Amino acid sequence: MVTGILERSGVDRGIRPFDVSRDLGQLADLMEAAFGQELQATENLIVQELRQMARMGAALWLLGKIAPMMHGFVCMDGELLVGNVTLSEDREVPRQWIMSNVAVRPAYRKRGIARELVRRSLAWIASRRGRRVRLQVRTDNLAAQTLYAGLGFRRYDTIAELLGRDLVVTRSDGISPLRKLKPDDWRATYELALAAVPDEVRRVIPVRLNQYQRTRRQYLMDRILERVRDGRETHCLGLFVGDELAAYVRIYAKLRSGQHRLTILVHPDALGEYERVLTETALSVLSSFPSRPVFTTVSARNPALIEELKRGGFRALRLLDQLVLDLDRREALPASWQ
Repeated sequence: MVTGILERSGVDRGIRPFDVSRDLGQLADLMEAAFGQELQATENLIVQELRQMARMGAALWLLGKIAPMMHGFVCMDGELLVGNVTLSEDREVPRQWIMSNVAVRPAYRKRGIARELVRRSLAWIASRRGRRVRLQVRTDNLAAQTLYAGLGFRRYDTIAELLGRDLVVTRSDGISPLRKLKPDDWRATYELALAAVPDEVRRVIPVRLNQYQRTRRQYLMDRILERVRDGRETHCLGLFVGDELAAYVRIYAKLRSGQHRLTILVHPDALGEYERVLTETALSVLSSFPSRPVFTTVSARNPALIEELKRGGFRALRLLDQLVLDLDRREALPASWQ
Protein backbone atom coordinates (compact mmCIF):
# COMPACT_ATOMS: atom_id res chain seq x y z
CA MET A 1 0.00 0.00 0.00
CA VAL A 2 2.83 2.39 0.83
CA THR A 3 4.53 1.76 -2.50
CA GLY A 4 1.33 2.24 -4.44
CA ILE A 5 0.54 5.59 -2.83
CA LEU A 6 4.07 6.86 -3.27
CA GLU A 7 4.17 5.78 -6.90
CA ARG A 8 0.89 7.55 -7.61
CA SER A 9 2.16 10.70 -5.88
CA GLY A 10 5.44 10.69 -7.81
CA VAL A 11 7.65 10.19 -4.73
CA ASP A 12 10.37 7.91 -6.06
CA ARG A 13 12.33 7.11 -2.91
CA GLY A 14 9.48 6.91 -0.46
CA ILE A 15 9.62 6.65 3.30
CA ARG A 16 12.73 5.86 5.32
CA PRO A 17 13.91 6.33 8.92
CA PHE A 18 15.04 9.82 9.91
CA ASP A 19 18.82 10.25 9.72
CA VAL A 20 20.13 12.84 12.18
CA SER A 21 23.41 13.17 10.28
CA ARG A 22 21.86 14.40 7.02
CA ASP A 23 18.20 15.37 7.50
CA LEU A 24 18.31 18.19 10.05
CA GLY A 25 18.78 21.03 7.58
CA GLN A 26 15.92 19.93 5.34
CA LEU A 27 13.75 19.22 8.39
CA ALA A 28 14.24 22.85 9.44
CA ASP A 29 13.13 23.96 5.95
CA LEU A 30 10.06 21.72 6.15
CA MET A 31 9.10 22.98 9.60
CA GLU A 32 9.38 26.57 8.41
CA ALA A 33 7.26 25.85 5.33
CA ALA A 34 4.58 23.93 7.25
CA PHE A 35 4.40 25.85 10.54
CA GLY A 36 6.22 29.13 9.92
CA GLN A 37 3.43 31.47 11.03
CA GLU A 38 2.61 29.41 14.13
CA LEU A 39 6.26 29.17 15.17
CA GLN A 40 6.68 32.90 14.72
CA ALA A 41 3.54 33.67 16.73
CA THR A 42 4.69 31.53 19.66
CA GLU A 43 8.35 32.58 19.28
CA ASN A 44 9.25 28.91 18.95
CA LEU A 45 12.95 28.55 18.07
CA ILE A 46 12.87 24.97 16.77
CA VAL A 47 13.84 25.98 13.21
CA GLN A 48 16.89 27.92 14.41
CA GLU A 49 17.86 25.10 16.77
CA LEU A 50 17.62 22.48 14.02
CA ARG A 51 19.80 24.55 11.71
CA GLN A 52 22.34 25.11 14.47
CA MET A 53 22.46 21.35 15.09
CA ALA A 54 22.85 20.69 11.36
CA ARG A 55 25.95 22.91 11.31
CA MET A 56 27.61 20.62 13.86
CA GLY A 57 28.18 18.19 10.99
CA ALA A 58 30.56 15.34 11.82
CA ALA A 59 30.28 15.85 15.58
CA LEU A 60 26.52 15.42 15.36
CA TRP A 61 26.94 12.30 13.20
CA LEU A 62 29.22 10.74 15.80
CA LEU A 63 26.86 11.62 18.63
CA GLY A 64 23.97 10.14 16.68
CA LYS A 65 25.90 6.88 16.26
CA ILE A 66 26.68 6.65 19.96
CA ALA A 67 23.15 7.47 21.17
CA PRO A 68 20.38 8.18 18.63
CA MET A 69 19.11 11.69 19.28
CA MET A 70 15.91 11.67 17.27
CA HIS A 71 13.60 8.93 16.04
CA GLY A 72 11.10 9.19 13.25
CA PHE A 73 10.48 8.84 9.55
CA VAL A 74 10.84 11.08 6.51
CA CYS A 75 9.37 10.94 3.04
CA MET A 76 11.75 11.77 0.19
CA ASP A 77 11.13 12.89 -3.37
CA GLY A 78 14.55 12.29 -4.85
CA GLU A 79 16.87 14.29 -2.60
CA LEU A 80 14.08 16.54 -1.32
CA LEU A 81 12.61 15.88 2.12
CA VAL A 82 8.85 16.39 1.69
CA GLY A 83 7.35 14.84 4.83
CA ASN A 84 8.32 14.08 8.43
CA VAL A 85 7.21 12.50 11.70
CA THR A 86 9.32 12.86 14.85
CA LEU A 87 9.06 10.26 17.63
CA SER A 88 10.38 10.51 21.18
CA GLU A 89 10.03 8.39 24.26
CA ASP A 90 8.00 9.93 27.07
CA ARG A 91 10.44 10.31 29.96
CA GLU A 92 7.65 10.26 32.54
CA VAL A 93 5.66 7.22 31.38
CA PRO A 94 7.29 3.89 30.44
CA ARG A 95 6.40 2.55 26.97
CA GLN A 96 4.60 5.77 26.06
CA TRP A 97 5.73 7.71 22.99
CA ILE A 98 5.20 11.26 21.79
CA MET A 99 4.55 11.94 18.10
CA SER A 100 5.33 15.45 16.85
CA ASN A 101 6.36 17.50 13.82
CA VAL A 102 3.93 15.66 11.53
CA ALA A 103 4.39 17.79 8.43
CA VAL A 104 4.21 17.60 4.64
CA ARG A 105 5.34 20.29 2.22
CA PRO A 106 2.33 22.24 0.89
CA ALA A 107 2.89 21.11 -2.72
CA TYR A 108 2.82 17.43 -1.67
CA ARG A 109 -0.30 17.41 0.48
CA LYS A 110 -3.45 15.35 -0.20
CA ARG A 111 -1.39 12.43 -1.54
CA GLY A 112 -1.60 10.15 1.52
CA ILE A 113 1.97 10.90 2.63
CA ALA A 114 1.08 12.02 6.15
CA ARG A 115 -1.09 8.94 6.67
CA GLU A 116 1.68 6.56 5.60
CA LEU A 117 4.24 8.36 7.75
CA VAL A 118 1.97 8.02 10.79
CA ARG A 119 1.12 4.39 10.02
CA ARG A 120 4.79 3.51 9.63
CA SER A 121 5.54 5.29 12.91
CA LEU A 122 2.81 3.42 14.80
CA ALA A 123 4.05 0.08 13.49
CA TRP A 124 7.62 0.98 14.53
CA ILE A 125 6.52 1.98 18.04
CA ALA A 126 4.50 -1.23 18.40
CA SER A 127 7.55 -3.26 17.34
CA ARG A 128 9.45 -1.66 20.24
CA ARG A 129 6.73 -2.72 22.70
CA GLY A 130 5.31 0.77 22.96
CA ARG A 131 1.84 0.71 24.48
CA ARG A 132 0.59 4.25 23.92
CA VAL A 133 1.18 7.24 21.63
CA ARG A 134 0.14 10.82 22.32
CA LEU A 135 0.21 13.91 20.15
CA GLN A 136 -1.43 17.30 19.76
CA VAL A 137 -3.17 18.76 16.73
CA ARG A 138 -4.91 22.04 15.99
CA THR A 139 -8.61 21.81 16.69
CA ASP A 140 -9.37 23.48 13.36
CA ASN A 141 -7.08 21.21 11.29
CA LEU A 142 -9.86 19.07 9.84
CA ALA A 143 -7.61 17.02 7.56
CA ALA A 144 -5.33 15.98 10.41
CA GLN A 145 -8.29 15.38 12.73
CA THR A 146 -9.81 13.02 10.16
CA LEU A 147 -6.49 11.21 9.74
CA TYR A 148 -5.98 10.60 13.45
CA ALA A 149 -9.60 9.64 14.10
CA GLY A 150 -9.40 7.07 11.32
CA LEU A 151 -6.35 5.52 12.96
CA GLY A 152 -8.08 5.20 16.33
CA PHE A 153 -6.80 8.24 18.25
CA ARG A 154 -9.11 9.77 20.85
CA ARG A 155 -9.12 13.20 22.47
CA TYR A 156 -8.38 13.44 26.19
CA ASP A 157 -8.06 17.24 26.53
CA THR A 158 -8.03 20.52 24.61
CA ILE A 159 -5.70 23.36 25.54
CA ALA A 160 -5.55 26.98 24.50
CA GLU A 161 -2.21 28.67 23.88
CA LEU A 162 -2.17 32.35 24.78
CA LEU A 163 0.45 35.06 24.40
CA GLY A 164 0.47 38.41 26.15
CA ARG A 165 2.20 41.61 25.03
CA ASP A 166 1.78 45.11 26.51
CA LEU A 167 -0.25 43.58 29.31
CA VAL A 168 -2.73 45.47 31.45
CA VAL A 169 -1.52 45.47 35.06
CA THR A 170 -4.27 46.24 37.57
CA ARG A 171 -2.86 47.16 40.96
CA SER A 172 -5.09 46.76 43.97
CA ASP A 173 -4.68 48.78 47.15
CA GLY A 174 -6.08 45.90 49.18
CA ILE A 175 -4.22 42.93 50.62
CA SER A 176 -3.83 40.10 48.11
CA PRO A 177 -5.43 36.81 49.22
CA LEU A 178 -2.44 34.97 47.71
CA ARG A 179 0.70 34.19 49.63
CA LYS A 180 4.08 32.82 48.66
CA LEU A 181 4.16 29.03 48.74
CA LYS A 182 6.84 27.55 50.97
CA PRO A 183 8.65 24.21 50.59
CA ASP A 184 6.34 22.77 53.29
CA ASP A 185 3.32 23.49 51.07
CA TRP A 186 4.28 20.77 48.59
CA ARG A 187 1.57 18.35 49.75
CA ALA A 188 -1.18 20.95 49.38
CA THR A 189 0.09 21.73 45.87
CA TYR A 190 0.21 18.05 44.98
CA GLU A 191 -3.33 17.47 46.24
CA LEU A 192 -4.58 20.47 44.26
CA ALA A 193 -3.00 19.06 41.10
CA LEU A 194 -4.62 15.66 41.71
CA ALA A 195 -8.02 17.32 42.11
CA ALA A 196 -7.68 19.80 39.24
CA VAL A 197 -6.36 17.41 36.58
CA PRO A 198 -9.13 15.09 35.34
CA ASP A 199 -8.69 11.32 35.47
CA GLU A 200 -8.58 10.99 31.67
CA VAL A 201 -5.68 13.45 31.52
CA ARG A 202 -3.79 11.91 34.45
CA ARG A 203 -3.98 8.50 32.79
CA VAL A 204 -1.90 9.90 29.94
CA ILE A 205 0.20 12.50 31.79
CA PRO A 206 0.40 11.38 35.44
CA VAL A 207 0.63 13.82 38.33
CA ARG A 208 3.64 12.44 40.20
CA LEU A 209 4.53 13.00 43.81
CA ASN A 210 8.20 13.66 43.00
CA GLN A 211 7.17 16.64 40.87
CA TYR A 212 6.06 18.42 44.04
CA GLN A 213 7.80 16.86 47.05
CA ARG A 214 11.01 18.79 47.65
CA THR A 215 13.10 19.16 50.79
CA ARG A 216 14.15 22.68 51.75
CA ARG A 217 17.65 21.92 50.50
CA GLN A 218 16.32 20.67 47.14
CA TYR A 219 14.04 23.67 46.88
CA LEU A 220 16.92 26.12 47.38
CA MET A 221 19.19 24.24 44.97
CA ASP A 222 16.47 24.26 42.31
CA ARG A 223 16.12 28.02 42.62
CA ILE A 224 19.88 28.61 42.42
CA LEU A 225 20.28 26.35 39.38
CA GLU A 226 17.32 27.98 37.62
CA ARG A 227 18.83 31.42 38.04
CA VAL A 228 22.35 30.43 36.95
CA ARG A 229 21.58 27.86 34.26
CA ASP A 230 18.23 29.01 32.85
CA GLY A 231 18.36 32.71 33.66
CA ARG A 232 14.96 32.74 35.31
CA GLU A 233 13.22 33.15 38.64
CA THR A 234 10.25 31.06 39.73
CA HIS A 235 7.54 32.54 41.95
CA CYS A 236 4.79 30.30 43.33
CA LEU A 237 1.76 31.91 44.98
CA GLY A 238 -1.20 30.10 46.47
CA LEU A 239 -4.72 31.00 47.54
CA PHE A 240 -5.87 29.08 50.60
CA VAL A 241 -9.45 28.62 51.78
CA GLY A 242 -9.08 27.46 55.34
CA ASP A 243 -6.31 24.87 55.28
CA GLU A 244 -6.91 23.83 51.67
CA LEU A 245 -5.16 25.24 48.63
CA ALA A 246 -7.91 26.38 46.24
CA ALA A 247 -5.67 27.76 43.47
CA TYR A 248 -2.10 28.66 42.67
CA VAL A 249 -0.07 30.49 40.07
CA ARG A 250 3.49 29.61 39.10
CA ILE A 251 5.41 32.44 37.42
CA TYR A 252 8.55 31.75 35.40
CA ALA A 253 10.20 35.14 34.93
CA LYS A 254 13.06 35.25 32.42
CA LEU A 255 15.91 37.50 33.46
CA ARG A 256 17.99 37.71 30.27
CA SER A 257 15.99 36.63 27.22
CA GLY A 258 12.97 34.63 26.11
CA GLN A 259 9.34 34.59 27.15
CA HIS A 260 7.96 34.73 30.65
CA ARG A 261 5.60 31.83 31.37
CA LEU A 262 2.62 31.24 33.60
CA THR A 263 0.95 28.14 35.01
CA ILE A 264 -2.37 28.63 36.80
CA LEU A 265 -4.32 25.84 38.46
CA VAL A 266 -7.76 26.10 40.09
CA HIS A 267 -9.60 23.48 42.13
CA PRO A 268 -12.68 22.23 40.23
CA ASP A 269 -14.94 23.34 43.11
CA ALA A 270 -13.59 26.90 42.79
CA LEU A 271 -13.74 27.39 39.02
CA GLY A 272 -14.91 30.86 38.11
CA GLU A 273 -14.15 32.35 41.56
CA TYR A 274 -10.44 33.20 41.62
CA GLU A 275 -9.30 33.49 38.01
CA ARG A 276 -9.30 37.30 38.07
CA VAL A 277 -7.19 37.71 41.21
CA LEU A 278 -4.79 35.00 40.02
CA THR A 279 -4.31 36.74 36.68
CA GLU A 280 -3.95 40.21 38.21
CA THR A 281 -1.44 38.98 40.79
CA ALA A 282 0.66 37.19 38.17
CA LEU A 283 0.82 40.26 35.93
CA SER A 284 1.66 42.45 38.90
CA VAL A 285 4.62 40.20 39.79
CA LEU A 286 5.83 40.17 36.18
CA SER A 287 5.71 43.98 36.03
CA SER A 288 8.85 43.98 38.20
CA PHE A 289 10.81 42.08 35.52
CA PRO A 290 11.99 43.03 32.02
CA SER A 291 9.06 43.61 29.66
CA ARG A 292 8.76 40.50 27.51
CA PRO A 293 5.96 38.42 25.99
CA VAL A 294 4.19 36.10 28.43
CA PHE A 295 3.16 32.63 27.25
CA THR A 296 0.73 30.24 28.90
CA THR A 297 -1.46 27.25 28.15
CA VAL A 298 -4.90 26.70 29.70
CA SER A 299 -7.22 23.73 29.49
CA ALA A 300 -10.44 24.53 27.65
CA ARG A 301 -12.16 23.18 30.77
CA ASN A 302 -11.53 26.56 32.37
CA PRO A 303 -13.06 29.17 30.02
CA ALA A 304 -13.21 31.70 32.88
CA LEU A 305 -9.41 31.75 33.10
CA ILE A 306 -9.08 32.14 29.34
CA GLU A 307 -11.41 35.14 29.42
CA GLU A 308 -9.55 36.75 32.33
CA LEU A 309 -6.24 36.37 30.52
CA LYS A 310 -7.74 37.98 27.42
CA ARG A 311 -9.04 40.81 29.58
CA GLY A 312 -5.49 41.33 30.84
CA GLY A 313 -4.14 41.65 27.29
CA PHE A 314 -3.47 38.07 26.20
CA ARG A 315 -4.60 36.84 22.81
CA ALA A 316 -5.43 33.25 21.89
CA LEU A 317 -2.93 31.78 19.44
CA ARG A 318 -4.55 28.41 18.79
CA LEU A 319 -6.58 25.56 20.27
CA LEU A 320 -4.83 22.20 20.40
CA ASP A 321 -6.59 18.87 20.87
CA GLN A 322 -4.56 16.39 22.90
CA LEU A 323 -4.92 12.94 21.35
CA VAL A 324 -3.88 9.47 22.47
CA LEU A 325 -3.85 5.99 20.96
CA ASP A 326 -3.60 2.83 23.11
CA LEU A 327 -1.58 0.36 21.08
CA ASP A 328 -2.16 -2.50 23.53
CA ARG A 329 -5.90 -2.40 22.80
CA ARG A 330 -5.63 -4.01 19.37
CA GLU A 331 -9.34 -4.82 19.26
CA ALA A 332 -10.06 -1.08 19.34
CA LEU A 333 -7.87 -0.31 16.32
CA PRO A 334 -9.18 -0.13 12.76
CA ALA A 335 -8.63 -3.28 10.71
CA SER A 336 -6.84 -1.14 8.09
CA TRP A 337 -4.10 -0.32 10.61
CA GLN A 338 -3.46 -3.79 12.05
